[in-house]
Amino acid sequence: MTESFLFFSFFYSFEAPGEPESGPGASSFSIPVEKKDDLILCRNCLEKVTNSRSMAAKEGAWEHTFTNAYGYVFRVGCFTTAPGCIKVAEPTEEFTWFKGYQWQFCLCRNCMQHLGWYYSSGRDSFFGLILTELLFQE
Repeated sequence: MTESFLFFSFFYSFEAPGEPESGPGASSFSIPVEKKDDLILCRNCLEKVTNSRSMAAKEGAWEHTFTNAYGYVFRVGCFTTAPGCIKVAEPTEEFTWFKGYQWQFCLCRNCMQHLGWYYSSGRDSFFGLILTELLFQE
């Protein structure tokens, strides 16, 4: 993987530097969405990204808070499908937040906004999408 793509991941879409409220890797952000078919859109262009039925628990929760190597905090929700995303770059295990999974960048298929990452292992795959880049709609 090229260094410029890693740079892109760390700086393109982020919140203010800092630690998650409950410690590294702890979930601290709740979005009350029922498991119906609520649309979830790209906040930048309003393209349909996924829906609330695709929410999936990984490592015991559907949402996680991670801090990258540069200290930027990402609040990530896990989804089984995200047809509004395109995967870019080659899969890598470098700096993965989910042990045993490789990741690729995910961009909005319409506006190319960085929405998160696609995680895959030999047995499972899912999308880890940045919650602040999404708009939850009924």
